[in-house]
Amino acid sequence: MLKLLTSRSRKLNLRENSSGSILMIAMWALSVLTIFAIAMGTGVNSKIAFVSRYNTRHSLSYIAESGVKKAIAVLAAKGADSEYDILAEMGGTSASIFGSGTVGKGKFHIGYDVFVKNNVKRYGVQDEEGKININEAGYDVIAALIVLAAGIDKKQADDLAAAIVDWRDTDDFPLINGVESSYYTSLNPPYACKNSPIQFFPEVMLIRGMTGDIYNRIQPYISLYGTGKININTAGEMVLRALGMSKSLIRKIMSFRTGIDRSIGTDDDNVFTHTSTIVEDLNAIIILGHVESAKLNNLVASGSLGVASTAFKIRSLGSIKNKKQVCEIICVYDRSKADSGEEAIKYWHQRYYVE
Repeated sequence: MLKLLTSRSRKLNLRENSSGSILMIAMWALSVLTIFAIAMGTGVNSKIAFVSRYNTRHSLSYIAESGVKKAIAVLAAKGADSEYDILAEMGGTSASIFGSGTVGKGKFHIGYDVFVKNNVKRYGVQDEEGKININEAGYDVIAALIVLAAGIDKKQADDLAAAIVDWRDTDDFPLINGVESSYYTSLNPPYACKNSPIQFFPEVMLIRGMTGDIYNRIQPYISLYGTGKININTAGEMVLRALGMSKSLIRKIMSFRTGIDRSIGTDDDNVFTHTSTIVEDLNAIIILGHVESAKLNNLVASGSLGVASTAFKIRSLGSIKNKKQVCEIICVYDRSKADSGEEAIKYWHQRYYVE
């Protein structure tokens, strides 16, 4: 009888132990499945978030590109050989030509923030030929701009201007105060002088004497695009001063350009229509002195001044309602290349940021 009870007790314990083991295995399996499900859910959520961000970026890019295409269409409508160009035609203070546009649930805005006074917002595109083309300008003009914009002494500005000219020219013979490959190859790490035109602005930081502060100060007034002629209809005071014009002559030019409302970039602006008649047109409204007339004639004769433009910087912002992310596209469009089969977009930079 005792043996029978003992046997039954052992069987009962085995059953209880088996039940406990099965329960533990089931709980362990459930835990593993739970962890797996959480991991899968996290992965799916991450993928959904990634796809959502990708779709948002794709939409923003499309919207911003629509703004670029609109700007190009407006510029191209005037033809590759425009007789003259003025700020009012590039947008100015009016949003009627450029400004904003709607694409689906998004909007684009075309505009820039230079030559802004008294918080006046300017729309449209930026004329690259209202600036100094450092691939084309003479040594003296570049040096003058550096002195005026960067506020450094003439000797330092002359040395930097000479280094810029030596960097872009095709020979390996330095100007008196310039440098060529023999200087750059002595640096650590060494590199050669480019001896060809500057293609991108960051490249100028390789040139002897250029600093971040100097670059930031002159950058709004320099360009790498266009013919090299300064459009007298669009250039700012800093650029005209770099050409050697006196403050008195610049005031007369600006007064001529502003028209009746005394504001540049509006529909009543006066226009210099031909390079050959700049002095004549100005004299008809504001009397020039002999020195001022001679200065303008010399600039025209040397090919430094023009009245039309070919290269334009376009800045388009794409946004979507209730989305904080923005797509910014900055590009340079060369209108003279539009019908030649050559690539008309000379520069393109695209970025995304959160407002």
